[in-house]
Amino acid sequence: MKFSAVLLLLLLAGTAWADPAADFKQAYAAYQEQIAAGDKRAALPYAERAWTLGKQLFGSDDANTEMLAYNYAANLLDTGHTKDAIELLDGVESAFARRHGKSSVEWIAVMIDLGNALASTNRSGGDGGDARAASVFEEALTAAKRLYGRQSLDVALLRMQAGDALANRARSIRAGDYLRDARKALTEHPDATARQRAQAHFLYGKFLVESQRYEQSIPVLNDAVQGFQDDPANQDKLMAAHAGLVSAYEEIGQRDAATEHCLAIAATIPASGSRKAQPLYQRPPQWPGSGSRRGAEVVLELQISPAGFVTHAEVLSNSGHDDFADAALAVIGSWRFAPTFEQGKPVASTGLQTISFERDPKPDVDRFF
Repeated sequence: MKFSAVLLLLLLAGTAWADPAADFKQAYAAYQEQIAAGDKRAALPYAERAWTLGKQLFGSDDANTEMLAYNYAANLLDTGHTKDAIELLDGVESAFARRHGKSSVEWIAVMIDLGNALASTNRSGGDGGDARAASVFEEALTAAKRLYGRQSLDVALLRMQAGDALANRARSIRAGDYLRDARKALTEHPDATARQRAQAHFLYGKFLVESQRYEQSIPVLNDAVQGFQDDPANQDKLMAAHAGLVSAYEEIGQRDAATEHCLAIAATIPASGSRKAQPLYQRPPQWPGSGSRRGAEVVLELQISPAGFVTHAEVLSNSGHDDFADAALAVIGSWRFAPTFEQGKPVASTGLQTISFERDPKPDVDRFF
């Protein structure tokens, strides 16, 4: 089962037109063409026009008009028009509940899109702003349990999807329960694929790192690494899992354990190629006690070992007070790099690194996930 507006069967597809309106047919055909081509942004004006003309052609309470509204709402959500999508999805949800019932695939699909939209409007985090999103997902899960069974694979996948939306978008602590339970269910379910299990490990491990539960994240992300190891389609997630493990091990002081994951990331180049060292784990510098309210940028020249450790650092330039240079030197030794690779082997290298002093730096973990 797939909960997706694009994959739902349109009622319109099989409609026999006694006296079709040419403008509507043209708009709807153009919408279908752009969706089939994967260009959702180009599809948006056609989705809106088809819905507008459909209301005139069929009436506001017709099943075809409701599906056209859903197409447009989903298209709005996919193209970042979240608030407009929520407003339209609220109406579609009520219409689908009346027409299809609250245990139908159609209604569940609308609720998932509505939950995604609500979650994406609460990026600031906390455990209150996403309350409605969590409530909507819970309703969808309850309906899916009635439709497919509590222990079904569909329910486990829906739980993982809900947790991912809340974790990635709203940064909700509610997401942890969804992702933990989804990982357990998919690990145990005989019909779950290796990719689904790896995805469940990855998403829960990601949540644990972002929640600073580093020791708990390590076995979960190691399971993700094993699951994605031989999956070429998910090499980006494999690298993100390695990077998450670098952060987790560094945070708990097990620096040597992070080495294999630094090397795994650095080795993702052709054996004949080369790549300069790249930072994987970056602790933010402490603001110096000079009293300066303005930020600064300090450029350092680094020597980096084949294992990705900083072995030496010198200041090349500093746009602020001298204390900023001292603070940069104090923190750089805690950073960890994917070392330079040449001809398939890690080597020692020298490179430049800029450290920016900002009052409210963004969390470094976002770089990896």
